[in-house]
Amino acid sequence: VELDKMIVINTIKLLSENPVLKGNFGVNISSTSALQDAFVFWLKSILTHHKQVASRLIFEINEAGMQTNLAASYQFVSELHKVGSKVAVERFGLGFTSFKFFREVKPDFIKLDSSYSDAIEQDNNNKFFVRMIVDIAKRIGIRVIATGVERQDEKLTLEKLLVDGLQGYYIAQPEIITV
Repeated sequence: VELDKMIVINTIKLLSENPVLKGNFGVNISSTSALQDAFVFWLKSILTHHKQVASRLIFEINEAGMQTNLAASYQFVSELHKVGSKVAVERFGLGFTSFKFFREVKPDFIKLDSSYSDAIEQDNNNKFFVRMIVDIAKRIGIRVIATGVERQDEKLTLEKLLVDGLQGYYIAQPEIITV
């Protein structure tokens, strides 16, 4: 929890002190923190005091952790929405994803586990799963990001399946921004 607090504080400081940094920023935090009432209260409080930065943050939480407590997951997403932040569920599809998760938690984004992108152009099962998830997600207003895109064939296949975004070395190298 303390590490997650430090990451949030440093991210807010970085974005506040560097107006040349544009766009949204993903902030990975542990599901342990995200599902604790005290941490959510703290996070909402600090983001309320930094609304310009809060609206640029997308908090990324692991799917498996979020599914351990759907009520707390919903509370986390709901509280962050109140301050203008967004939530992405990462490594989506690796656990036992349920339709109840979509209906009750309603994240802004889901980031498919990279195992679904790997050689997807040759894997009809992965194509079917991704197509189904994209269809369901679009119907309820959740954007789908494919991760682990390493080759042009994967990119083209995922685009045909109408994912909303792509992430991986074929798209761009990761960037590290230091404070």
